[in-house]
Amino acid sequence: AELRRLLASGELGKPLAATAIRLSPPPDWNDWMLDAERAGGTLVDLAIHDFDVLAAILGPVRRVHARAVADGRHVTAQVECERGEGLVEGSHAMPGSYPFTAGLRVLCEGGVLEHRFVAGAGDEVSGSDVVSVLGVHPRAGTARELTAAADPWRVQLEHFLACVRDGAAPSDGTFSQARAALAVALAARRSVASGVPEVVG
Repeated sequence: AELRRLLASGELGKPLAATAIRLSPPPDWNDWMLDAERAGGTLVDLAIHDFDVLAAILGPVRRVHARAVADGRHVTAQVECERGEGLVEGSHAMPGSYPFTAGLRVLCEGGVLEHRFVAGAGDEVSGSDVVSVLGVHPRAGTARELTAAADPWRVQLEHFLACVRDGAAPSDGTFSQARAALAVALAARRSVASGVPEVVG
């Protein structure tokens, strides 16, 4: 949310490109999430969130070219958006000792914004283990880091519960946003199978 606020402020100028990562060990709490037929696999479970974020920053996704290794559990995707280019890396192939790690780097005309999010590995994840830092790197001026005051997952869940309690529609995470992100994830699955870029929609 803070990254989007900074982009909207124009402090670093127009966003040009973005790179997103979302890396995790295989889920050990169920046996269905890695089954592409039942859950969509890594692209639908993990990378879908980053396709959503890239669309919010760079506009609707037009085409995607994806590749996969490790039996489809590690994917990379080049994403062509309306207003720029993006890269997404998603993985369910990290070793169990690797912490859940997400990140977003946005190259802008006047600098770079970079969010780093790391949570403890396995069953050791707790609020104290979460690191969420936003780096602001202007071309002119001094870099600064902003640290989240609260666990971002907790903030997200509290907002969701408030929407349910109050009967309010969320401003983010809408049905149309989810549907658009799913269309990108499914196009990426087609691209993995075809070996060529696929049009979204």
